[in-house]
Amino acid sequence: MKLKKYSKYKNSWIDWIWEIPEDWQIMKIKHFAKTVAWWTPSTANESFWEGNIPWLPSWMVHDNIIEEDKVFKFISFEALNNSSTKWIKPNSVLIALTWATCWNISYLPFKATANQSVIWIETNKVDSIYLFYYLLTQKEQILINQTWWAQWWINQENVRDIFCSIPLLENQQKISSFLDSKTSQIEKLIKKDRNLIELLKEKRVSLINQAVTKWIKRDIKMKESWVEWIWEIPESWKIMSIRRIANIVRWASPRPAWSPLYFDWNYINWITVAEVTKWINEKYLYNTESFLTKEWSLNSRIIKVNTLLLSNSWATLWVPKITKIKWCINDGSVAFLDLKNIDINFLFYYFSQLTKELRDIVQGSWQPNLNTELVKDLKIWLSSLEEQQEIVDFLDKETVKIDSHIKKVERRIDLYEEYKKSIIYNVVTGKVEV
Repeated sequence: MKLKKYSKYKNSWIDWIWEIPEDWQIMKIKHFAKTVAWWTPSTANESFWEGNIPWLPSWMVHDNIIEEDKVFKFISFEALNNSSTKWIKPNSVLIALTWATCWNISYLPFKATANQSVIWIETNKVDSIYLFYYLLTQKEQILINQTWWAQWWINQENVRDIFCSIPLLENQQKISSFLDSKTSQIEKLIKKDRNLIELLKEKRVSLINQAVTKWIKRDIKMKESWVEWIWEIPESWKIMSIRRIANIVRWASPRPAWSPLYFDWNYINWITVAEVTKWINEKYLYNTESFLTKEWSLNSRIIKVNTLLLSNSWATLWVPKITKIKWCINDGSVAFLDLKNIDINFLFYYFSQLTKELRDIVQGSWQPNLNTELVKDLKIWLSSLEEQQEIVDFLDKETVKIDSHIKKVERRIDLYEEYKKSIIYNVVTGKVEV
């Protein structure tokens, strides 16, 4: 569908909106709606959390239409009647106020409750789905009001002062219907590509698993591995503990974190767990955003180029990376030093195909993260160095193909997302008529 401009425009006098159609208005939210926020029921009272009333944490507000079957926390009528929590009406717009979700928007099609970091916009003068789409385009307008005090946040007054471009109600509903249809089409394409990415990732893990536990040749004798997720291994391979092939070390991070006493811009690289885990499929780490001062580096451990790291922080456990820089060790990772009878790239691939299984083991116990003894006790099945190199050469070649395919699909998703944002912005700001 080719969209055209409105016949006449006028100045909105708002820098980030510019011109609007002649019959549209500019209004602050407080002039056509009220904003409402409540507090979370006490988590110390177990009976408050044993009901069937949907309750939304702020991270579920992330520029989306919330699906009722995705709700996983519920409160009781006792909690509703004995706390400041109240019902949020269906077909409402929600805004997150704090931390990483600050200024995320959601549309709520069903009746629910939410925590104190979520604000509800209640109005019967503006179409709620139109308001949802409009606010998605206005992040910059609110982010300038963000305040830092232990975490990023905005307040109700910031929300109440948001300028909105408002067409006639009939036009709002027409825009909402158009955007529902158009974004649904785009979302289907995005979902299809995201499913493809998951299949490619599964293929990658399966390929690596096959290579590092069963080799890449078919005409070899196998023996039982006695490990559930590996089953059989080549008969000539040996089983041994990680402690026999590497020295495992972990070190402390500066405290308090990010003190200017410990960090500068030029002395030595400081690798954080976020940098290890940001690009999970990337084998090498070439640079960092942070650098330690010379003084603190004397209290840390300086690690050489070509060292294998393994992340050890809760949700990001077991992500391997090989460093291509000289750096100091962060307590969010363990390092493998003094490797014996093993190719570092083979070890990288070995850990990369075990991430899920090893996370399940650790997170299913009381242990919230890795410790060096746990890593040292892990078992590995080793071939000769010559065979390891064959496997590495094969995987380097094949995983590059899969990773290239994944990146191509991810770029396509980015284009879909940009296209969707562009359509929403142009329609809700009156740049084009539907």
